[in-house]
Formats: sequence, C-alpha cells, structure tokens
Amino acid sequence: NTHVVELHLEGNHIGFPGAEAIAEVLKKNVGLTRLYLRGTGIGSSGAKAIAKALEENTILTQLDLSDNRIGSSGAEALAKALRVNTGLKFLELRRTCIGSSGAEAIAKALNLHTGLKHLGLSENDIGSWAAEAIARAVREITGLTQLDLSGNDIGPTGAAFIAFALTTNTNVTKL
Repeated sequence: NTHVVELHLEGNHIGFPGAEAIAEVLKKNVGLTRLYLRGTGIGSSGAKAIAKALEENTILTQLDLSDNRIGSSGAEALAKALRVNTGLKFLELRRTCIGSSGAEAIAKALNLHTGLKHLGLSENDIGSWAAEAIARAVREITGLTQLDLSGNDIGPTGAAFIAFALTTNTNVTKL
C-alpha cells in the first residue's frame, strides 16, 4: 500500500510478532515514512527485526521506539542499520533501556549518518563516557537540530563534552 505514509501503533502490545510483521512490510513498502511504536512491547528482538528492515528501507524518515525495553542489543542493531540507512531524519529512543553501551553504538553509527535532525535518548541511564561519544557525533551531524539527553546521568564531564560539541555544531536549537 503506497497510500499509508504514517503508522501509529503506540500503546498497543504488539510484541515481537507484531514488530516482525511490520519489519516485513518495511522491507517492501515504498510509502510509509513515519512509524510510531511507542510502548508496544517489542523488546530487543522486535527492535532487531525493525533494524534489519531499515537496512533495506530508505523511505522511512521518522521512527519512534520509545518506552520499549530494546536494551543495548536492540540499540546495536539499530546502529548497524544507521550505517547503511541515511534516510532516517527523526529517531526517538526515550526510555528504551539502551544504557551507555547502546547510546555509544548509536553515536558511533551517526558519524556516518549526517542527515539526522532529531535524536531522542532521554531516560536511558547514559553516563559520561557515552556522552563523549554522543558529543563527537553531534560535532559531525551538522543537520542535527534537536538532541534530548534529559533524565540521564551524564554528569558534569558529560555536560562539558556536549557543551564543547555545541561550539562546533551551531544548528542545534533544542537541547
């Protein structure tokens, strides 16, 4: 179906089976550009299925996986996808339990994905060493206008890394 451009399934417990079905659609779909799966219980396996589909789908521009426990392994799968998929402009991963290692994987992948405009990583128990990796990515992603790191534990060191990155990337308007 090329007429459906936006799919909202927030709050529906679709779990891994639903994520797997959506991933299959993403591999073939040429119309869907925005996908919102906030709080759908997809877990790390569902995130991995979506990520695998993103390696083939360059049409999707917005993805929200917030409030799903995708963990660091789900984040690492998304990072792998971001290395080849440069079409994504909006990525929201609020409260996804990715931790510092997942955030670092995403950040390293973003060095190759310069078209991202919004990155939401709030409330993920991200520490200062991951904030350093995120700061390096922020310096490279010149199109980034929104970065959300609220509710993490980046501390003063992480804040300094982010502040320094903002001296290089002056396009960020919302932090």
